[in-house]
Amino acid sequence: MNHVPLGEGGLTYVDVLPGTSLDSLEHLSAIHLEYFGDMYGEAIQDFRRAWEGTSSHPALIEHQWLLHLDGVPCGELVFSINLSRRMVDRHFTSVRKEFRQQMPGDWIACATQAVADLCLAEAASAGVDLLGMMSEIVPKHVAGWRRLGLFQPDIGYCEPVHANYWRNFGELEFIPMVANILVFPAGRQEGLGVIAEAGVRSFLLDYYDVPEDNETFIRIVKSCRDLPPAW
Repeated sequence: MNHVPLGEGGLTYVDVLPGTSLDSLEHLSAIHLEYFGDMYGEAIQDFRRAWEGTSSHPALIEHQWLLHLDGVPCGELVFSINLSRRMVDRHFTSVRKEFRQQMPGDWIACATQAVADLCLAEAASAGVDLLGMMSEIVPKHVAGWRRLGLFQPDIGYCEPVHANYWRNFGELEFIPMVANILVFPAGRQEGLGVIAEAGVRSFLLDYYDVPEDNETFIRIVKSCRDLPPAW
């Protein structure tokens, strides 16, 4: 396995894509189910398709990092580049409880920068200048991300219950979340409203397959367009 360093302190990752071991996929899935199994357990099906190389879309570049601390699997960081929306969707980040006190103090900032650098380079090689990166977070995590320089626009953001597998569970329902945005240089020129709408469309339309005429989606997009033009 090709372990890529993530700053100092023995933190590395393996990108669980075609060519990596089945053990890596199983470790990634087990960590995910431990921390996200109650609401997003179905995502391990997506992990397997990405590992098998059967889920690729021409406008989507997938990454699923299995984090290691001193060689031991300890966490996940799963994200994708949506070239058509010029956005990075950051899907899942977690670290096993027994490793949290041992993690380098700046690991989240370091990993976030590593994701940004990788995505900007990959998109540039495809002729795309990315606007930013968006994740969906619960309100209690806002302060920590804000200290790292991310923005949380007031757009009343929501995500589907059961995520991108909501169709398997009946009617579409939403749960309130917070849109958490890291702005890239190209996005700073466009403004937060443009980045927010691109992120909303990338998540809700392309990832979750929410119908474009859905009232919740329409309301959130309107809120993006109502954001002040200035930072």
